[in-house]
Amino acid sequence: MPPWIGDLQEQLQQAQEVAQEAERLKAENSAMLEVKKSLEDHMIGMRAQLEEMQQASQSLQGELEGMRAQSKIWEDNNNSEAEKLKQENALIRNQMQTRLNEMQNLKSKLADADAERQRLQRDMEDQASKLQWLQRINAQLEASTEQLEQYRKAAADFQERFIRERNVRRKLHEQLQVLKGNIRVMCRVRPPNGDVKPIVSYPLEGLLAITPPDRRPQEFEFDHVFGPEASQEAIFEEVSPLVRSCADGFNVCIFAYGQTGSGKTFTMEGPQDKPGINVRALQELFRIAGEEGADHGWGVEVSMMEIYNEAVHDLLRSEVTKPLDVSALGPGELPPGMDRVPGITWRKVDSLEQVKQVLREGSKNRATASTALNAHSSRSHALLSVKVNLQYADGRRATSLIHLVDLAGSERVDKSEVSGQQMKEAQAINKSLSALGDVISALQRRNSHIPFRNSKLTQVLQDSLCGTSKVLLVCNISPEPVSSSETLSSLNFAHRAAQVELGAARRVERITPADRMTSSGGGSSLEHSATTTPERSRTPVTTPATRRPAGRV
Repeated sequence: MPPWIGDLQEQLQQAQEVAQEAERLKAENSAMLEVKKSLEDHMIGMRAQLEEMQQASQSLQGELEGMRAQSKIWEDNNNSEAEKLKQENALIRNQMQTRLNEMQNLKSKLADADAERQRLQRDMEDQASKLQWLQRINAQLEASTEQLEQYRKAAADFQERFIRERNVRRKLHEQLQVLKGNIRVMCRVRPPNGDVKPIVSYPLEGLLAITPPDRRPQEFEFDHVFGPEASQEAIFEEVSPLVRSCADGFNVCIFAYGQTGSGKTFTMEGPQDKPGINVRALQELFRIAGEEGADHGWGVEVSMMEIYNEAVHDLLRSEVTKPLDVSALGPGELPPGMDRVPGITWRKVDSLEQVKQVLREGSKNRATASTALNAHSSRSHALLSVKVNLQYADGRRATSLIHLVDLAGSERVDKSEVSGQQMKEAQAINKSLSALGDVISALQRRNSHIPFRNSKLTQVLQDSLCGTSKVLLVCNISPEPVSSSETLSSLNFAHRAAQVELGAARRVERITPADRMTSSGGGSSLEHSATTTPERSRTPVTTPATRRPAGRV
């Protein structure tokens, strides 16, 4: 056994002995304190007895002095008997006066004691009355507490039933929206900058309240509301069913909307350690392909484009080229094998690493700039399109698409403090977003004419908004009071979008190779019907704008 263990045991033994000695001294001290208290009580009793004896002694001393004076009178032989009687009478009178004075003092003390007794009696009655009052109050408080507890239980039960029924209603409403083909809307709130007090609160699930500093509070309800603490995983958990739908043969469109600096690019792209929807969606597709690849053939292709100053550019072309045209065919009228943007580059990808490489290449060519609201403000709308090619055992094929759109942020020029070329970019961004808002409003009102051709953005997205795709809008907002106007504008847009009924989404048509048009890019929409077909020209829409240098900041 090591020597230090023996030393430790010895020290432990000593500590135990010291503790036992301390307990013994503590017990002795307690006994001595009890003896001291007993002696003090005995001393108090002895003092009371001593005072009584002193009073008795003084009384006897007075009587003795009187008897001595009386005896001295009768012992004096010089005075006559009459004189002695007179002196004795005077002495007795003095003694009687002293006794009268003492009696008067006692009566006065007795009166004071009686007054004190009466005062104490009144105090006791008052205390008894107060005690009865307190008892009544206590009884009322107990009854009120019991009643309050019942009310609290009833309120908790009501709240529980309300939340349960509200959740059921939300699920039924969500199912109804799916059946109607409504645009699903989620809202994500960015963490506040600095120590400012946010204007956003979350009363209930799916509900957020806005309290602007200069107007009345407002509430908005969406399919899901994510606060600043929400992770990228939580966001994608709500998005993943749409990715599953794409793998099942449905066309899907997911786009992020909001003012500049509200977190759209973070939601869609995200940093390397916290990837956003784009990377996670492709990762999910590869996972599904790995599980279901034995049933049918899988092929995944991706393309990236941006809409910059009302011109469409291919982000996967290394050389600077002229803007691409957008097909003038109406929504849902593209034949199999034709892209909405003819000539767009499609890259076949077989792994997540290849996807990341393509995304890095495309992101490098996207236009960004620094503004007063965002150090890396996106100056264009970025569209990542993923084509899922499925080949079935019977030889038929189907191609479904998922569009992942990172819209440029709306901004007010007076707040973003831009000028020159950035001013033109901001005007183009706001114009295209305004056109998107007009399309949403027209779809909401079910107008016969939908103004898809008012902007390159709406032209590119018209197939997703024509009623054949499942559409999800992620509304990103900023919680600071200074952004209240832009936040309310974004929420009102999302609220209008949530009311749009596109019609139930349908699976893409499975066709044979003979039916499929040969094209370098493949079809972006295999549906032949649309909810609305606006008046159009049969000539392709071209844009004379020139391509800006790749990767300009």
